[in-house]
Formats: sequence, C-alpha cells, structure tokens
Amino acid sequence: YFVRKHPHIVPLFDQTKAHKVGSTVPIKISLVDANNVNVSSPSIILSARDLRRVGETTSAPVIDSGNANPDSNFRYDSTIGPDGGYVFNLSTKGLIPGTYLLSFYAGDNRSFFYTVKFETK
Repeated sequence: YFVRKHPHIVPLFDQTKAHKVGSTVPIKISLVDANNVNVSSPSIILSARDLRRVGETTSAPVIDSGNANPDSNFRYDSTIGPDGGYVFNLSTKGLIPGTYLLSFYAGDNRSFFYTVKFETK
C-alpha cells in the first residue's frame, strides 16, 4: 500500500510544443492528491525555483512576462482546467533553442520540488 506524501502535478499545457524564443510560454498546471482529486487552491502558493536547459548545469533566470507573476509565484486561476489550477507566464527572452525544465515548490515545503518541461525553437 503506497501513500503519496506530496500532491502530484498535472500539466495543462502541451510540453512537447516548441515555442519561439522570445515568446511567452503559459505554464499551466493543477495539483492533485493520491486519488487524482484537484487540490489546487489560492491558499497553496507555487513558487518558481529553477530553470535549466536539459544537459546544462547552469540555471537560467526565471523571468515572468510583463510582471505577470510577482515574486516568481504562479497565479491561481479558477478557470484553468476543470477545477482550477495555476499559471506562470514564462518569458523565453534570452533563451536558446532546446528543451528546458522549470522546477517549482508548492507551499512552504522547500525540500521537495516539481518539474515541467517545455521546448523552444
């Protein structure tokens, strides 16, 4: 019997779609519990941690597009997905083509982080 300690994420965007360098990538996700019930809420803050190109060891700056995500926090939006979710409007200015991993924290626990990927061309 396995009990998941942390909620898991459901990406609500196409992680395989290549975005033009310089564009904005809307990173949309929801948090779900072990029973796949959406637990996304405005009381759980998601904070960007790190942005890295696959195969690289150096982080790139996590830049939101037009100050859409103050303090590097995702915005909760009740209209995302079927039951609400989060969005981070990530700017790809200054990135080079490739596959990137954006990692982030959920809530106050900084010992566990989540990762989503996206492509630039």
